[in-house]
Formats: sequence, structure tokens, C-alpha cells
Amino acid sequence: MFAGLAIFISCLGLFGMASFMAEQRAKEIGARKVLGASAFAVWQLLSKNFAIMVFISIMIASPVAYYFMPKPKSFKVNLDPSRRRGQEGSLTLPYRPFL
Repeated sequence: MFAGLAIFISCLGLFGMASFMAEQRAKEIGARKVLGASAFAVWQLLSKNFAIMVFISIMIASPVAYYFMPKPKSFKVNLDPSRRRGQEGSLTLPYRPFL
């Protein structure tokens, strides 16, 4: 629930930033359209800086998330292979290689 809310809020922030960038460059976009730029070229112009910022944020956030992520040794799950043998249900098939 919390993760979904966090993703929704971050998407709203990205949308707001993209709208702000487009509003700030309205005259430039109009001039480019008058001079014959295609919609794809204008979209590419606006998306380039935005994509670079998203890429940089992913490069910063990924190592931080990996560092704070719980390691497999800290999980309190007891996987006893002898209990799982013979259970070929749809829920146990994905875990079969780990038994």
C-alpha cells in the first residue's frame, strides 16, 4: 500500500516537472513548430533533459536501495526441503529449483 502511494506521488511529481518545463519553453516550442519541426522533434527536445534526470536518479537510488535492502540471511523463513517434496501444485513449481 505504502509503495503504491509513493510511486503515485513520484509520478505526480514527474508529471508536474514535465508540465513546468513545457510551460517554460512554450515560446521555443511555438517557434520550432512554425519553422517546421515535427511533433516528434518537439517531444524529443522536451524528453531529452527529462530522461537524463530520471536516469541519474535511478543511478543514485539503486545502490542506496540495494544497501538498505534486507539480505537473504536475515529472512526468518524455514525452508525444509523434505516437507516440500511431492507437492507439485502451481504455487510450489516456481520454488522447485531452490529445493
